[in-house]
Amino acid sequence: MSLNKGALLPVPFHSALGYHVIQLQDKREVPLPSFDALKPQIQNLAAQRQAQQYMADLMKNAKIAEAAPAKKKSSK
Repeated sequence: MSLNKGALLPVPFHSALGYHVIQLQDKREVPLPSFDALKPQIQNLAAQRQAQQYMADLMKNAKIAEAAPAKKKSSK
């Protein structure tokens, strides 16, 4: 954001696709979304984290025992 309109980045930018020359054409302020707009996403994220924590607790407290292999019936 320190560049002025029309200025070039002093060093070419390198990516997986090659080198890029960057020129700033315009600046604009991006308004923050309101809480009401983000509320469903926040609720979804909280539910996911709660489910992950529940699964982690179940795995931490699980008692795992090896079962004896099932015996094969003979074909006689």
